[in-house]
Amino acid sequence: MKKTDRNVNFFLIIMGVTVIISTVSLSYSREHGPGTVKGSLPTQNHSRSEYVSMAAIFCQEAIKAALKEVPGRVYECKLEEEKGFLVYGVEILSNDGRFMEVQVDAGNGQVLFSEEDKPEAENDLCEKSGCD
Repeated sequence: MKKTDRNVNFFLIIMGVTVIISTVSLSYSREHGPGTVKGSLPTQNHSRSEYVSMAAIFCQEAIKAALKEVPGRVYECKLEEEKGFLVYGVEILSNDGRFMEVQVDAGNGQVLFSEEDKPEAENDLCEKSGCD
């Protein structure tokens, strides 16, 4: 076998391994990434009017869990449906100045994920948090 043939074969093997690793990584991130919520309270076959009675915890408990994850100042907590599950979306201005959203399971109070968020408008934030 010529040296160039070995180099081509080596290159093809490396490319194949890279494709396999990339595919596995992408699959894992789709199942376990921040955009994937797997809560304990499915909202399927329930109307929005039932959400409050379905929640096992109150907003105050969700805030407490969210602040352990992201210390800062809470400017919104709302009960909502996310990817088919009932969660609290807790909006926080973190101590380092970032706008964060923390998703807390409305059934058991566990933090599902947190991610950087942008408020809809600065005025909206000021209305909620009392800017001067």
